[in-house]
Amino acid sequence: MQRTERSNNLAQIAEALANGDTQAAEQQAQHEFAWKPSESIRQGIPAARALKVFLRDRFVDRYSGSRLVFPGALLAVGRLLPECFPIHPTWKAGRSHDMFWELWPAVDHVHPVARGGAHDESNFVTTSTINNVAKGNALLAEIGWVLLPCPGSEETWDGLIGWFRRITAAQSQLLNDRQIGAWNSALRKATF
Repeated sequence: MQRTERSNNLAQIAEALANGDTQAAEQQAQHEFAWKPSESIRQGIPAARALKVFLRDRFVDRYSGSRLVFPGALLAVGRLLPECFPIHPTWKAGRSHDMFWELWPAVDHVHPVARGGAHDESNFVTTSTINNVAKGNALLAEIGWVLLPCPGSEETWDGLIGWFRRITAAQSQLLNDRQIGAWNSALRKATF
């Protein structure tokens, strides 16, 4: 959780504005709340590229250490048990099971692109969707998070990829699902 005392600074700016001293308010705003728009445009990360990051990190959340699950496997579980694990097409809150937010891996930019970070693998880590949303464009130091080391070969968790391969071999109709098929394709590309 980030704690801030900057409301006092904003109160001084507001008071200068109330007193008609726009110049003083603007100077203090530029000093206390300096802001520069990002020059970079956020690029998407294709599933195959994201999967390479998840595989590198062995489906372990690099902020919490939690084990995450290959998206194709999560979707397959949801399709096979739709009453237990409903998922809304746009992940609408209250219509999708919390499991998807908790266990779905996401690629996070450790140093946010909006704050000058690189859009490449050196700045990518695996985290859960819920942690990715919580972090937003914050720097780790601002929110008190730490980056855990990349798991070594002793971490044998595969994100249920082995199960995914078995279940789609046994129930090949799952691959007709557009999203499951796309993750299966990404898996083939990422693992050759």
